[in-house]
Amino acid sequence: MATTSEPYYVAFDPGKHCGGALWDKEGKPLGMWQTHSNEELHKKLEELPKSIKVVIYEDFVLFPNKAPQQAGSRMPASQAISKVGHYAITAN
Repeated sequence: MATTSEPYYVAFDPGKHCGGALWDKEGKPLGMWQTHSNEELHKKLEELPKSIKVVIYEDFVLFPNKAPQQAGSRMPASQAISKVGHYAITAN
């Protein structure tokens, strides 16, 4: 009889297009996805399984030499990181 692994880890590569992946407790990959807007990311976060115990995502630092290039930007990576961070502290 085959057993179905439950997602235990979820990892995100946040940005305007946010990538994500799931693994079981032993590290076996279970799936990947990509979202293309804040709304899609929000929906995906709501749909994630309750079995997830570890959330992995990167931090955001705006370095002074990059600040001029970000002038006027809505900074989609930092917005996505904020959403994922909120999920990490409120889920389960």
